[in-house]
Amino acid sequence: MNILHIASITDDKSKGPNINVPKSVLYGNRFANVGLYNLRDSKLTIKVPSEKLFYKKNYQRISELPSPFNRPDVVVFHGVYYIDYCWIAKWLRKNNIPYIIVPRCSMTTAAIKSHLLKKKTAGILFFNKFISEASAIQFLTKNEYLESKNNFKFKGHFILGNGVELPKKYYTTKNRKDFRIVFIGRYNVYHKGLDVLLRAAREHVDWFRDNNVVLELYGSDSDNGLRFLTSYINKNNMKDIAIIKGPTFGGAKVKALLDADVFIHTSRLEGQPTAVVEAISYGVPVIVTPGTNIADVVKRFDLGFTSEFDSEAIFNCIKKAFESKKDFSDISRNEVKYSREHFDWNSIANGLIDYCSRKVRDGK
Repeated sequence: MNILHIASITDDKSKGPNINVPKSVLYGNRFANVGLYNLRDSKLTIKVPSEKLFYKKNYQRISELPSPFNRPDVVVFHGVYYIDYCWIAKWLRKNNIPYIIVPRCSMTTAAIKSHLLKKKTAGILFFNKFISEASAIQFLTKNEYLESKNNFKFKGHFILGNGVELPKKYYTTKNRKDFRIVFIGRYNVYHKGLDVLLRAAREHVDWFRDNNVVLELYGSDSDNGLRFLTSYINKNNMKDIAIIKGPTFGGAKVKALLDADVFIHTSRLEGQPTAVVEAISYGVPVIVTPGTNIADVVKRFDLGFTSEFDSEAIFNCIKKAFESKKDFSDISRNEVKYSREHFDWNSIANGLIDYCSRKVRDGK
């Protein structure tokens, strides 16, 4: 089985696809022959086998790739709104090569609304056919499917999420005066709902101070989000309860996660946020909103706390978490167990290979 992933990614580890796409290729090679064709020229340092990593600057067309990737059995596209995808998909259809799309939240109602006119026009002209002719859509969560299914016509779908490399260290409960709520992600204020999170803190600033509750934000700038956050915090005299830090990766990121009391993501829209999946894998209790597309799982399996996307609801959820510290050990055990059963990259990569094999076998 020869599978070619196609993406437009860089080495910027603050964005989920830049981590998850190469990992899918890396682990996929344990079960099949898997390559990656990157539309960006940016050199990737993640450990994808060099003989299976191709850049558009070197190969303008799939047909120019070394065999067997010049005629793969299946192609997997990551994302939707790349015009090159439409031309590649047209060639694939002409050559009877099936393809799968992993939209990564691009097909959800919230994502479409963020650039409605531009995406509607582009959809009519190009992308509707690209989507409708796919053999299947791979949604990362059930909720992503529910938020997407009425926006486009597609032949079929399956649900298979992102994975993690299961950690060797795990969260332990803390015995200290302060209570640290950690966010790790891009400072994209709209996407991550950081405006509403800070509003929740501002509206209840006295409670935060009285209880030594602190928001620790780690991230890289996105759409001038850092300027907004800095201005908002300074204007509202919140520097003691909302601390902005730079991006964190590797061992420093693990340290920040394990030093948290809870991890928070108040996103408006996501496919399946890598940062939340990682936090769960380490056993860090999480606070999430419906826009993360993982809130139903968090609630059903008792992996943390869920809130509606509203500043008052988010504050009440933070308060509930603060008052539930005695339950954190049980929550953490639930998270570790769930991660081992659902987030292991080996089983996820094998699941995709198995689905692709069935598509080829069935001639679809």
